[in-house]
Amino acid sequence: MEFPMGSTTEDDGFGICHRLERRNAGLQVPTVTDTRTIRVKFPRGSITYSVDSLDDDKLQRLFPTATRLLSIVRVSLKPGSEVTVEGYGLPFANPGHPSEGWLNKLQPIVGDKTLVDILMQRDFTFIVHKPSHVLRRDWNEDQLPPPFSYPYGTLHDWDMERFDNLIKNDKGHQFWPAWTFDDQNSHTAALVQSQIQDVRWLCHAAEQIAEQRFLARFVTTKEDENAGGDELSSFAIISLTGEFLNHYDAPLRHLIRDQFLTVELYNKAEDEGHATSLDARIVAHPTEIEPPLKNFRPAGKDELILQVRNTEGSDHSRAPIFGNWIALRFSPNLNETKRKVDAVCSLQSGRRPSNLLALDAPKLDNYPTGTCTPANELEFRMSLHRALVLGSGFWSVLRAFKPLSVSSPATVVLPCVPDVNLLDIQDATFMDALMMEILPTDRDRFRQYFSKRALGLGLMTAGPGFGKTTALSVATLGMGETLGPIFASAPTHVAVNTFAARLYAISSSLVNRYNKDKKEKDHVRRKLVVRGYDDEEYEAFQSLLRDPKETDDATSDPWKRPGRWNLHLSKTHWLLMCLRSRAVPSMHPCDSIAIHRLQRQVDKDSKLVRLRRVASGTISWEEYANGKMVDKNVIEALFRRILEAADIVCTTPAQSCSKFYLDWKKTKARGFAVDEAANMTRPDLYSLWGNTMMPCILAGDEKQLPPAVISLDEKDSQGNAINRLGRDAKISPLEFFQGLGMPVYRLRTQLRMAHGLFDLSKRFIYPDVDCTYGPGCSIELDAHRIGRDIEFFVLAKYPQLNAAPTGSLQPIFIHCEGSHCHADPITKSKSNRDQVIVALDFILGFISSTARRVQPSQIIIITPYTANMHVIEEIRKRPKYASLASMKPAKTISSFQGQESDIVVAIMATTKQSGPGMTTDEHQLNVMLSRHRSGLIIVGDIYVTGRLGDERNNGRRQVQVGRDKFQVRGTNREVSWVSATVLRSVHQTLWDNKRVIMI
Repeated sequence: MEFPMGSTTEDDGFGICHRLERRNAGLQVPTVTDTRTIRVKFPRGSITYSVDSLDDDKLQRLFPTATRLLSIVRVSLKPGSEVTVEGYGLPFANPGHPSEGWLNKLQPIVGDKTLVDILMQRDFTFIVHKPSHVLRRDWNEDQLPPPFSYPYGTLHDWDMERFDNLIKNDKGHQFWPAWTFDDQNSHTAALVQSQIQDVRWLCHAAEQIAEQRFLARFVTTKEDENAGGDELSSFAIISLTGEFLNHYDAPLRHLIRDQFLTVELYNKAEDEGHATSLDARIVAHPTEIEPPLKNFRPAGKDELILQVRNTEGSDHSRAPIFGNWIALRFSPNLNETKRKVDAVCSLQSGRRPSNLLALDAPKLDNYPTGTCTPANELEFRMSLHRALVLGSGFWSVLRAFKPLSVSSPATVVLPCVPDVNLLDIQDATFMDALMMEILPTDRDRFRQYFSKRALGLGLMTAGPGFGKTTALSVATLGMGETLGPIFASAPTHVAVNTFAARLYAISSSLVNRYNKDKKEKDHVRRKLVVRGYDDEEYEAFQSLLRDPKETDDATSDPWKRPGRWNLHLSKTHWLLMCLRSRAVPSMHPCDSIAIHRLQRQVDKDSKLVRLRRVASGTISWEEYANGKMVDKNVIEALFRRILEAADIVCTTPAQSCSKFYLDWKKTKARGFAVDEAANMTRPDLYSLWGNTMMPCILAGDEKQLPPAVISLDEKDSQGNAINRLGRDAKISPLEFFQGLGMPVYRLRTQLRMAHGLFDLSKRFIYPDVDCTYGPGCSIELDAHRIGRDIEFFVLAKYPQLNAAPTGSLQPIFIHCEGSHCHADPITKSKSNRDQVIVALDFILGFISSTARRVQPSQIIIITPYTANMHVIEEIRKRPKYASLASMKPAKTISSFQGQESDIVVAIMATTKQSGPGMTTDEHQLNVMLSRHRSGLIIVGDIYVTGRLGDERNNGRRQVQVGRDKFQVRGTNREVSWVSATVLRSVHQTLWDNKRVIMI
């Protein structure tokens, strides 16, 4: 049954809805819809039915436009059976149309029959526009395939032996991804196995690789210095055989991406026990080692280079080069997989509630208030949560609602899921101040949307540059003002850092605006936003006491994964502020009352005098270290006090489950907010959110990078899919809830890019979004002067180019004729030195043309491939490019998601000969096309997808010879055949617009 939705629902603040349609290679994708569908399924083997010709003239006259014979089908349910209903209870809006009353209030549809009466009847009659003999042939249960079920049983809790047996005994093709699940077991099986199968094959491969023995040559640096730290280290050059590389090609590509491993040293290849084991890390580009290696020749194509950390007492008296048999021991992280498996299993019936505040959860609107005991309401919430993740609607839950009434123990059917007001702010002045952070044209619909959220679940989507993180922060602060403490998260450390910083910045702006012209007693305070970290916190705190200037790498350790800890808003940040450290700004008068109170208590604590003095610079670190130092337990107790006082805690989902933050999440958090939710897995969200249907807002862009699945298209030697549920793992929670049909709040104004620079993305990636450029996109603004500069530069140097249309800027493609693409024999990652040199020369020439008014720091280079990123950094060290030193290090496209720069130079690295590779991935391409503010330069091979359509040959138009399909390795090096439709369209558009420079 289909019901029309209102034509103005998005503008009215209800949101936009989606339905599933088959698109890419038959896969379903959420697509904007203007109807709400309720699907009713009869139980197989539990019905009786008849098919007859419609001979009743009276009924025939009801269908005057019928062009074929009509049939009448009568279906009856057998005793004990019932229909399955999908799509019931979802939010619906169509003001003025009778369907609004039918779905939202269960008003009669025909006579006194409501929608529920129709769904719960035992006998059904249908008039079908098809002859009866054809219908009898087609409507036959015997022709249906057997009912589908996943071959993984009913036990899904963590058990590696059981998992291994299931995987071994049920090999085969990859399953189609499921957007709806018939029951909890199907949902749990699919999502648990999608995580287990993604990593377990690597574990087995790592165990087998550890059994291999390799002869290694050990070398040191030319000056016998240690590269990358003060600890003693040497370098091992390992020759890998072709047979080994062929056999372990796929798993090795993934394992070495972790960078860190353990090497076990053996005196002889046949020895069973190793002499010692040492920490090691992979050196992807040995030419970058400073100082250079002694007696080093460039590694062969099958050689692996490791930096090995020598333990105290190692034998350093031997010659600089010596031989050892070694084994490589990789350690895939199963702890992360277990966390996700446990989270999926927590959504099964009978599991304990994850959040202790669920008994005091926010009020449910359009819900029979006071008709349930707290325990029954908690079970109702948990049932709604379980139904939500199944993706089939809420019929099974809403039809079984039990009111608290002694006189009427019967169940009551509810028409739709309850709502939660996430912006229930009584202070109108405060609400108005908060709404000032939202564009004037969006304020009404923003308030309406978040004031009436079905299930307390908000979904927000936006293309790049539309202010998504800002809008999410406003919604989060409003939710916090309404409900209390909020747990904020994102899938990566960089995204969490950005979200936390934006929350604090907007809270500060809001407070300044509200407090203006008010008496001090009426002032409000900034939210205490804490960016949470794990064990790094104490180490960082001590490091900043030692040297307050080392804020960027306070936890730097060459033997740990880089880039996780950041000072801003961390517990260290707030404690140093309380201690009046020089490493952080002074405390603001409008900062949280709790943090001011802690500072006063620290000031008065005689046991912390020396700590205050070293933090403020009154005494040196050496003086402090040579006297009585404050015990680590005292520091960590202060950290805990900061955490307990926090209004908003920001971590990754994994950190939210750690010992530092799990208790806060369970006992304090009254709502959740997630940025970049389209890049997060569903098990990740479950581990953060829990199972009690607490209010939650998800924001992201499903057109950018999806969740990473390393085994997506990998196959074993027999052609079986390594991860049979890999496609399920690629569906993010944001996209899944879109597919279910939950209303979505979309941002529709481009705020960052100069006018014209979003046109490619709008045309080929976001054609269904009616978006406009905001006032900050005018190219005449000072903020976009650098864009005008680059346009002037290229038109002067390359007069064959067409100028961008008046009032706009456009991307530029630099075609590098004859460039060479190199693929690493082990990682298969691509690089292209020719394109890198062209790009760097272009940047150098552009900066020189502005008399160095443009700074290199305003430009970033991104590339799809890690190998090319290293080549860029290697070539940048040449004296010729010394003036570009302030330009930030090059990034891969995936690592630069969520970040931006004035000018982006994207080096593709691929050529016509190599094929387009992973640049055909539309998500990667979208990120690449959208990181800039004022200019985008693409460097590559314009013919990578074939000759372009408007080229001429001997005066005649050349026939397009571009290919439709290419064999490529994706983000995680998986091999697949893909279409290059969007990539080719981008190239064709730039070619047609004469925005291609031929080098």
